[in-house]
Amino acid sequence: MKKILLIEDVRALHKNFVDSFANQAEIISAYTVRQGYEKFASHQDADIIVMDSCLEELEPDTLQLTEHIRRKGFRGPMVASSYHSEYRHQQLSAGCDLVWESPNDIIRWVKKLLDKK
Repeated sequence: MKKILLIEDVRALHKNFVDSFANQAEIISAYTVRQGYEKFASHQDADIIVMDSCLEELEPDTLQLTEHIRRKGFRGPMVASSYHSEYRHQQLSAGCDLVWESPNDIIRWVKKLLDKK
């Protein structure tokens, strides 16, 4: 089964991911930046990483985490969400492959990606 590392502070979105991918992927949940580092350290074999740009702050606080994950050699798809255009550009520069405004767009994108594999 595929693994999706979900780094997101909104618990309802975790439930949406679990419900959306119940038969296709295991969801590894992190709710803070610190948990994101910890979960990635123990799940470097994740197939896809999805994260919110702003977890604990009103500014993008996952940029260093994104860079860290890429430095550690993760080459799989990594996607972030942000309602702010500037933050989306920063996430792309930090190493994300895609940045969407809506978490629902991310769910659709991940479904397409999993269907291809």
